Amino acid sequence: MKIINFAHAAFVTLEDMPLSSAQGSGCLWALVLPLAFATGAICGTVNGGNDRALALPAPLDAILCDWGLGIVIGRLLR
Repeated sequence: MKIINFAHAAFVTLEDMPLSSAQGSGCLWALVLPLAFATGAICGTVNGGNDRALALPAPLDAILCDWGLGIVIGRLLR
């Protein structure tokens, strides 16, 4: 699609959240690993659909949407 994904770091952080919370609570990380994969798949699907919808008319809109999404996810995680 030739579009830079500015929300990629926020998605990686979302994928890491289940593993981090499992490690803090003493749960086996291997039991939480499928949840992390599912979180990554959902984020990728939502972002891919969003980028495809915005990429055809104006690629700059998709870049700005990714950037804004990364900011929103970062603020929500704080």
